[in-house]
Amino acid sequence: MRTRIRFSKFGSMKYLGHLDVMRYFQKAIRRTDLDVCYSEGFHPHQIMSFAQPLSLALTSDGEYFDVEFKTEHSEEEIFTKLSAAMGAEFEISHVTRLNDYIKHTKKVTGMSLIHAAAYYIEAKPGAAVRAEHIRMLAACEKFSMMRKTKSGEKEYDLMTGIRELWLTDGEPEMLLGRETTLLDGHLWEMGMKNCRREAGATGFVCLVDAGSEKNVSADLCAEAVSRLAGIPYHSSDYHIHRMELFGKAEGSVLPLWKIVL
Repeated sequence: MRTRIRFSKFGSMKYLGHLDVMRYFQKAIRRTDLDVCYSEGFHPHQIMSFAQPLSLALTSDGEYFDVEFKTEHSEEEIFTKLSAAMGAEFEISHVTRLNDYIKHTKKVTGMSLIHAAAYYIEAKPGAAVRAEHIRMLAACEKFSMMRKTKSGEKEYDLMTGIRELWLTDGEPEMLLGRETTLLDGHLWEMGMKNCRREAGATGFVCLVDAGSEKNVSADLCAEAVSRLAGIPYHSSDYHIHRMELFGKAEGSVLPLWKIVL
């Protein structure tokens, strides 16, 4: 039985690296009586695959991993048992039963589905970043950045990777949108629920390309805003929170927990 788990990571757990998060959930599942599947061989391990790893020091409500169980369990049973085994600052939010694999076809994982990611980025009050700088970014037709790749640094047009840009001071205001918004209604409310909002801080939401083919880090968006504000970029000036990961299936772009492939 294939299952996709959506979870939140916040508080001091933002300093836990990806490998440690994997070990955490392996131990959490062992604390339950859920009969997780193991690989074969001399060093068996739980059959588990995580979607796009989160950068260190970021919090998130949109983290995912796929796991396989030997027997059938209801989504409610998995949610209840796994939630009871969790410690502080990790929280299970969704459990989705996935379609079974079809023999002789390529396996589809959460990682392979990723198409876009939504981030809440908040400039701290002392960072001299204002709403006007977010508006300036949204108005740019092109914004050249240097980003690191496997072959070295390359020039990149940031605006080609930003799908939506929202200003969140007061009532949410959509500044840039190149397709029907993915963050309306309950998705927006759910995504903004755990975002940290300090008095006097300037916050915005960006929906950016993600995945193996195209990937825009939230740090690039924050750095662009600092440049427009005329100040040096320091990651400590921002709080970055991943709201959701989106996948593409059958022509639609949906949160990963809504995709059952």
